[in-house]
Amino acid sequence: MFKLVPNPTFKTIVNLSVPEFKGTAEVTFEFKYKNKEELDKWFAANKNKTTTEALVGLIASWSGVSAEDDTEIAFSKDHLKELLKNYPRAGQEILTAYINALSESRAKN
Repeated sequence: MFKLVPNPTFKTIVNLSVPEFKGTAEVTFEFKYKNKEELDKWFAANKNKTTTEALVGLIASWSGVSAEDDTEIAFSKDHLKELLKNYPRAGQEILTAYINALSESRAKN
């Protein structure tokens, strides 16, 4: 059944560029849902912020990110900052996946 008010979070797979794979790695992100008005405010409020500061407002959690010893790493602002430092394209890839997930869901409804 169609919900007039969507769930506060949603999950989507983000393909992050990984040079050593010469391809991408799939990471599942749980994002905070923002309607059009909230998203417009988010863009305006984050114009002059770092990518980490901006994205931390959209991400609720992630899965599929591990440390060097293959233990799962929980989402945190510090871990996001490390990911963005080590994988420069990741910020744009995460934001694009978020926008695409919102657009696709809106197109389907």
